[in-house]
Amino acid sequence: MAILIAASIGAGHSRTTDLSSPASNPETNTPRPDDARSAPINRSPQFSGASVERGGAERLGIVVRAYRFISVIVLAIRIYVPYKAIQLWSRITGDGRKEARYRRQDLHAARALYRASIRLEGLLIKASQFIATRADILPDEWVSTLAGLQDRVPPQPFEIIRAQIERELGRPLASVFAEFNPTPIAAASLAQVHAARTSDGRRCAVKVQYPRIEAIVDADLRNLAFTLRILAWLEPNFDFRVIAREVLKYIPMELDFLNEARNSEIIAANFAHRNDVVIPRVYRDLTTRRVLTMELVAGGVLVLAGLAAVLRKPA
Repeated sequence: MAILIAASIGAGHSRTTDLSSPASNPETNTPRPDDARSAPINRSPQFSGASVERGGAERLGIVVRAYRFISVIVLAIRIYVPYKAIQLWSRITGDGRKEARYRRQDLHAARALYRASIRLEGLLIKASQFIATRADILPDEWVSTLAGLQDRVPPQPFEIIRAQIERELGRPLASVFAEFNPTPIAAASLAQVHAARTSDGRRCAVKVQYPRIEAIVDADLRNLAFTLRILAWLEPNFDFRVIAREVLKYIPMELDFLNEARNSEIIAANFAHRNDVVIPRVYRDLTTRRVLTMELVAGGVLVLAGLAAVLRKPA
């Protein structure tokens, strides 16, 4: 949402901006984008205030929904108004410092989105992670600032995760797993992953969906649709509602781990003839819509900074 607002009113300057990033260029006076990530990260209590309806569907309480809605609107205003001011001021004065002003606003806007993502979590973290992968089209201020959300999302406390697993599998954790590391391997926008060993000796990675995340994502999707309707009215030449429709279609699929398990098995079948490709096996007996258990396979981490450098090289 935030980057769509920026793009609609002038952040397109990123395509012609000097590709040397402030973080890697010692001669620039622009503050380092990753300064926003130096502060301690604390998980906010966004997973409270939800009710469970008949059939297991969850819905956020009105206070939580209102808080998230107002927070998103305030964030949109904080990002939109400065970009619009730079655009109008440059038209009036022919300001030769327009690009420098845009770069500073890119940094301020990215930091605002980073802080809001940590506070609100849910779909905002998902959107920020996506933005951090688009070094091919977005300014370094956005990419570098939000890159920390790829692997530094604060995890849920283990007791919450334990309760979620036991609720989903219908058994005490100790009766299912002989070992279970309470410290997650990774934490992301919708779930976190723990290393474990089943009672029959299989090493596995257990991906556990956060409680009430479906209700949070549903509220965020509604807020996104509303914000983009307002943006389309303010900037008729940039109507991003088609993107919102795609998000509304595909994001809920990510909340269904049975669908993810099916897709993983399809990919495994497609690459069964390749000895150099390893697809972790899905343990169906320990997989539900909100818990995905797979074979634990060691692997490397994609370094986004290196990818960004490759993507930014001129053709």
